[in-house]
Amino acid sequence: MAIRLAAIQRAVAALRRMDKSGLPINFDAVARQARVSRSWLYNQPDLRVEIERLRTR
Repeated sequence: MAIRLAAIQRAVAALRRMDKSGLPINFDAVARQARVSRSWLYNQPDLRVEIERLRTR
């Protein structure tokens, strides 16, 4: 459970950094920044919604 929480925290932090910096946001870029797999991101409903929302900005 602690590992999953750490991964979520890294992904959220990566999304915030990327959004603030104006970097392109997509699953591949977030996965690299957060050091998680793309497939893991796709399986996290809240993160998936946020990535899809931010990548269309």
